[in-house]
Amino acid sequence: MKEIEQFYSDLYGVNPEAMNDDHSFWQKMEMTKLTEDTKEICEGKLSLKECFNCLQSFDNNKSPGNDGLTAEFYKTFWNSRSVG
Repeated sequence: MKEIEQFYSDLYGVNPEAMNDDHSFWQKMEMTKLTEDTKEICEGKLSLKECFNCLQSFDNNKSPGNDGLTAEFYKTFWNSRSVG
């Protein structure tokens, strides 16, 4: 876990050299903003149904996370999850 933490800290940490770069690239980008309806959909806790539907969309023989466990593992043990 410490290695994963260090990796992402290095990847997304503040780089003083990059802070001096010209940010005109980002200023020229046109970003679409979420509508109020879309914002509302994104709010709140995820339901078990939403999580299950997402899990079903994962490709087999792929690991959706850092733990190396495949989608089949999660699909097989979905009903064994502890509720707590």
